[in-house]
Amino acid sequence: MRVQALLVACCALTGVTSAAGNSTSDRHRAIAQAMLLSIDWPETEPYVESLKMVARNGAALKALLPHEKLPVTDPRRHYVLFAGVLAHMVEYLKSDCTPPDYEHEYLPAVDVLVPEIWKNPSVAVGKVESFLMAANKTVQQIQDIADLHCQNLHESICNRVLKAIASESDDLDKTLELVFMIGELAAIYENNRYVEEAEKYNTVGLLIGGKEKLKPLVFKAAEVYNKLYGRHCES
Repeated sequence: MRVQALLVACCALTGVTSAAGNSTSDRHRAIAQAMLLSIDWPETEPYVESLKMVARNGAALKALLPHEKLPVTDPRRHYVLFAGVLAHMVEYLKSDCTPPDYEHEYLPAVDVLVPEIWKNPSVAVGKVESFLMAANKTVQQIQDIADLHCQNLHESICNRVLKAIASESDDLDKTLELVFMIGELAAIYENNRYVEEAEKYNTVGLLIGGKEKLKPLVFKAAEVYNKLYGRHCES
């Protein structure tokens, strides 16, 4: 509770004094941040960067999920094919009590899913949107805390604030770690520029030859999926 009280006091100080916009307020903010840094906390994950990463990529991904019927020349139709196959693959990895064989079943799954999703992309759009909604609901819990307690704070300090507040509740601490995991997924997605493949109409080629390239994305998404929706069976 002492840590929580100090966090609230320091964050309130930075928020109130920032409105003045003068040298005194700058000095007060520096003092408040120094107080936070003086607390002997362990190193934390970059939660703030995770929040930014998820916000940036989530908005971009949602814009690529149309509900209207698209011509074959629209890159979004090709992107939905890519996203839909991966969404089914993620569900498969966490769908039953038998450990799935990704190495041997990847291509047969692609063979079945590509024509199905191309013909009826709406099911794939629904799956991906449902996953995004669940992830965003989780992320928003931490974003609300950051908005309340981290105004004008350096990211490294905000990371410690978030961890300190979350550590007072097991559920909130699990949510914070899940947000970091979702951020890792967003980073994998962003760094591999999958949208460019759809823009070049190369989605099918990517899926056919991408078993190893896509494996980190699929497995991280499956890990997030498992945390969001719970285990379907216990070992």
